[in-house]
Amino acid sequence: MNKDPGPNLSTPTADTSLHNLKRQGFSTDDTSDNPWHQKGDYILRNKVTFDIHQTNPQLDIQPLGYCEDWVHKVCLMDHTDQNTQPHEQESQPISYSTILAACVYGADGKYKGMLTPKRLRIVHQKYNEVKRTGLHDVSPPPQSFASELVGLFVRKARATKQFDGKEIKDSFHRILPPHVIATFKHCTAVTQERIASPLDFNPDLPHYWSSHPHDTILGAFTDYFSSSFSGFSICHPINDDDIMHLA
Repeated sequence: MNKDPGPNLSTPTADTSLHNLKRQGFSTDDTSDNPWHQKGDYILRNKVTFDIHQTNPQLDIQPLGYCEDWVHKVCLMDHTDQNTQPHEQESQPISYSTILAACVYGADGKYKGMLTPKRLRIVHQKYNEVKRTGLHDVSPPPQSFASELVGLFVRKARATKQFDGKEIKDSFHRILPPHVIATFKHCTAVTQERIASPLDFNPDLPHYWSSHPHDTILGAFTDYFSSSFSGFSICHPINDDDIMHLA
């Protein structure tokens, strides 16, 4: 059975002989003032593609059929003070900053999340370390490092949607500053980080625990409440009463 080769885009379309307005559904008999004018020919129209899915040109990229992580400059709107009065906010000009960031895209070209280049290197190093030890023999197996990053952001978004409070949602984006963990490590001999994620664990501690089993691909231990703690650990749970009580 021969495969349908599809339309030949190099040949003129069937409506080439029609007037431009007729091709758009207008009647040429209409004598009223009409602003439409022919501006393109069939060669240009054959190059036009239509995407029925929502696309953000500031974030998304052309679909590649596989996941990608790109390190490039991005423009971000600066944070505004939430305590200012509405009339004061209107009088303040909007300012932007350009930073270097690692953006993660799905196979459909949609933007999934952003992390710093430093964090990208940390997670990539863990990914390679685990791969060398042969611990990537899991189900489903990892397709690529970029696909694992996409999975991290998808799971984070799914977990955030389980909570309604703004304080809880915001706590998903907060991590302990490195100097705080360095102080605990020096003064209390902390060697483990419980309730962490590949997106925020501290690389100066030899072990960290995550809530998702698939994060073992990125060097995490999982199910942090299933066994008794040994040694000294540090926990930084989300701002949820039940989870903080367990911790």
